[in-house]
Amino acid sequence: MDQENIRRNNLLNYIKANFSNRNDFIDKIGENKNRGSFYEILKGVRPFGERKARKIEEQLGLKYGILDKPNDELQNVIYIPEYNIKLSAGNGCNVLDEEVLRQCPVDRDFIRQKNWQTDNLVIFSVNGDSMLPDYQSGCRVIVDTSIKELVDCKVYALCKNNEVFLKRIFREIGTMNFVGKSDNNMFPNVNFTANDDVRVIGRVVYILGKFV
Repeated sequence: MDQENIRRNNLLNYIKANFSNRNDFIDKIGENKNRGSFYEILKGVRPFGERKARKIEEQLGLKYGILDKPNDELQNVIYIPEYNIKLSAGNGCNVLDEEVLRQCPVDRDFIRQKNWQTDNLVIFSVNGDSMLPDYQSGCRVIVDTSIKELVDCKVYALCKNNEVFLKRIFREIGTMNFVGKSDNNMFPNVNFTANDDVRVIGRVVYILGKFV
């Protein structure tokens, strides 16, 4: 198989595994104006050169040169979006925007084993030391955005008054209030009341490289 066909087959398999259809893929990489050209590349009518392959890898956050490899590496992973918001494990950080930094590869079999729905998963990085020792500053966590119900002693990503926190949650009995506790007792807790503008982003289900 020549190099162009390897690239094309790898990309087609990647699209099939990670997108609902080819239109979604083209929307993802922001090439709406060149939709016709991409269809021709995928059909084999138009050449799929190295420059185009490297650009698509960059747009998707893929490893440099991976589309050229004649193996199933792309089919063994699922890519989860990592956002530029840092989950503050300290006193909170302001939400500026929600830009996707990259698509992070996670083992497909692991996702299936946990019975997670890929569309519900996002990745954030942790900033601060209040959740030590498990959540170190700079580590990345998978958050399941479909889990909004608060369960005592579980760790959640929450937004309070436009600040984002990573805290272990405990409800106050008889009220709508709850407390976000820090695992590191050197840091204060965060109180969440009914008067606050609070949004539950989701529950932390995995520290990359480590179970929680």
